[in-house]
Parts: sequence; structure tokens; C-alpha cells
Amino acid sequence: MGMRISSGSSGMERMGGVNNWQQKRQDFNQLASAIKAGDLSSAQKAYDTLASKSPNAASGNGPLAELGKALQAGNINAAQLALSSMKSGGHNHQQAEAASATSNTSLASDGLVGTLINSLA
Repeated sequence: MGMRISSGSSGMERMGGVNNWQQKRQDFNQLASAIKAGDLSSAQKAYDTLASKSPNAASGNGPLAELGKALQAGNINAAQLALSSMKSGGHNHQQAEAASATSNTSLASDGLVGTLINSLA
């Protein structure tokens, strides 16, 4: 009686999704750190990296798009305000959407970062 190994890749796909989520979280953390430090150049580069991986989230009028508009305008103060607004829970509706969109709700429950990263997918 040997163990049967499934040919499905669902476990690997889930791991890839987690790794992708973790990478986007790291990218977002770099963006937030640069904004907090007032480093416009680094913030713009970090935003470009994050936006290139999630063009839909970076377009329109969502929180990431608003932050990007401030950075594109070269206004680090507006970017800091946008980041602060995002952290204050101004976008709680996205957290509920993110939690329902992922089977691993512990990832989505990580506050702002979880909400934004899940919306980037």
C-alpha cells in the first residue's frame, strides 16, 4: 500500500500565489518606506515597480492610483497624505472584498497592506 501522489498542481499554484502576494507586499512596503522618508525618487521607482506588476490597480481612481498621481506630480507631501489616508481606513470596503477573494483570509486580514496587495492580484 503505497502513497498515491496527485498529478494536480493546486498546492504549487497556491504557493506561487502566496509568493506573489509576499513580493507585492514587499514592494508596497518599500514604497511606503520611501514615502514616509520623503524620498521622492525612491518612492517613484518603488511605485513604478509595483504598478508594473499590477497595472489595473494603479489605474483609475483607487488608492494606489491616487498615490501614483501624487508621485507623478512630484508632490511627496500629497503622497504622504494619500498614504496616511489609506492607513486610516478610508478604504475599508476593499478589505472585505479582498477577504472574500482569497481562500487564505489570514493574508487578507493584514490591514492596509493585505487589502492593497490582494487588490493588486
